[in-house]
Amino acid sequence: MTSSGYYKIEDFFNKHNQAKTGLLSVHRRLVNGVFKNSQEITTKIPNSSLINDDKVVFRIKWNEYRMIIYFNFSIQAFNILFVGTHKEYDKWNARR
Repeated sequence: MTSSGYYKIEDFFNKHNQAKTGLLSVHRRLVNGVFKNSQEITTKIPNSSLINDDKVVFRIKWNEYRMIIYFNFSIQAFNILFVGTHKEYDKWNARR
Protein backbone atom coordinates (compact mmCIF):
# COMPACT_ATOMS: atom_id res chain seq x y z
CA MET A 1 0.00 0.00 0.00
CA THR A 2 1.07 3.59 -0.55
CA SER A 3 1.57 5.71 2.56
CA SER A 4 1.13 9.41 3.24
CA GLY A 5 1.73 11.28 6.47
CA TYR A 6 4.84 9.32 7.47
CA TYR A 7 6.34 12.52 8.88
CA LYS A 8 3.81 12.24 11.74
CA ILE A 9 5.41 8.96 12.80
CA GLU A 10 8.92 10.43 12.63
CA ASP A 11 7.92 13.58 14.52
CA PHE A 12 6.33 11.48 17.23
CA PHE A 13 9.11 8.96 17.76
CA ASN A 14 11.69 11.74 17.83
CA LYS A 15 9.90 12.88 21.01
CA HIS A 16 8.87 9.41 22.25
CA ASN A 17 11.65 7.05 21.18
CA GLN A 18 10.10 4.09 23.01
CA ALA A 19 7.24 4.15 20.46
CA LYS A 20 9.55 3.90 17.44
CA THR A 21 9.71 0.11 17.07
CA GLY A 22 5.95 -0.39 17.31
CA LEU A 23 5.09 2.47 14.96
CA LEU A 24 7.60 1.38 12.34
CA SER A 25 6.45 -2.23 12.60
CA VAL A 26 2.82 -1.34 11.87
CA HIS A 27 3.82 1.04 9.07
CA ARG A 28 6.06 -1.61 7.46
CA ARG A 29 3.31 -4.26 7.58
CA LEU A 30 0.84 -1.89 5.94
CA VAL A 31 3.23 -0.69 3.21
CA ASN A 32 4.20 -4.28 2.37
CA GLY A 33 0.64 -5.58 2.47
CA VAL A 34 -2.37 -5.75 0.21
CA PHE A 35 -5.65 -5.49 2.08
CA LYS A 36 -9.25 -5.65 0.83
CA ASN A 37 -10.87 -3.90 3.79
CA SER A 38 -10.43 -2.71 7.37
CA GLN A 39 -11.63 -5.99 8.82
CA GLU A 40 -8.77 -7.80 7.10
CA ILE A 41 -6.29 -5.38 8.65
CA THR A 42 -7.65 -5.88 12.17
CA THR A 43 -7.51 -9.65 11.65
CA LYS A 44 -3.90 -9.65 10.43
CA ILE A 45 -2.41 -6.91 12.62
CA PRO A 46 -2.77 -7.41 16.38
CA ASN A 47 -3.74 -4.53 18.65
CA SER A 48 -5.86 -2.80 16.03
CA SER A 49 -9.56 -1.95 16.06
CA LEU A 50 -12.07 -0.59 13.60
CA ILE A 51 -13.22 2.96 14.04
CA ASN A 52 -15.39 2.74 10.92
CA ASP A 53 -15.17 1.20 7.43
CA ASP A 54 -12.12 3.23 6.42
CA LYS A 55 -10.38 4.11 9.72
CA VAL A 56 -8.41 1.88 12.07
CA VAL A 57 -6.78 2.65 15.41
CA PHE A 58 -3.53 0.87 16.27
CA ARG A 59 -2.54 0.46 19.91
CA ILE A 60 1.24 0.74 20.27
CA LYS A 61 3.36 -0.41 23.22
CA TRP A 62 0.61 -1.92 25.34
CA ASN A 63 -1.83 0.87 24.48
CA GLU A 64 0.48 3.61 25.72
CA TYR A 65 0.39 5.17 22.24
CA ARG A 66 -2.17 5.25 19.45
CA MET A 67 -2.06 5.73 15.70
CA ILE A 68 -5.15 6.33 13.56
CA ILE A 69 -5.02 5.64 9.86
CA TYR A 70 -7.51 6.33 7.07
CA PHE A 71 -7.55 3.74 4.26
CA ASN A 72 -8.58 3.99 0.63
CA PHE A 73 -8.70 0.35 -0.42
CA SER A 74 -9.67 1.01 -4.04
CA ILE A 75 -6.26 2.61 -4.68
CA GLN A 76 -4.38 0.67 -1.97
CA ALA A 77 -3.33 3.80 -0.07
CA PHE A 78 -3.46 5.05 3.49
CA ASN A 79 -3.03 8.34 5.31
CA ILE A 80 -1.76 8.64 8.88
CA LEU A 81 -4.23 10.93 10.60
CA PHE A 82 -2.98 10.87 14.18
CA VAL A 83 -0.05 9.61 16.24
CA GLY A 84 -0.02 10.34 19.96
CA THR A 85 -0.21 9.19 23.53
CA HIS A 86 -3.35 7.53 24.82
CA LYS A 87 -4.22 10.75 26.68
CA GLU A 88 -3.74 12.83 23.50
CA TYR A 89 -5.91 10.32 21.63
CA ASP A 90 -8.74 10.78 24.11
CA LYS A 91 -8.66 14.54 23.47
CA TRP A 92 -8.32 14.10 19.68
CA ASN A 93 -11.10 11.53 19.56
CA ALA A 94 -13.47 13.76 21.49
CA ARG A 95 -13.17 16.40 18.77
CA ARG A 96 -14.04 14.00 15.94
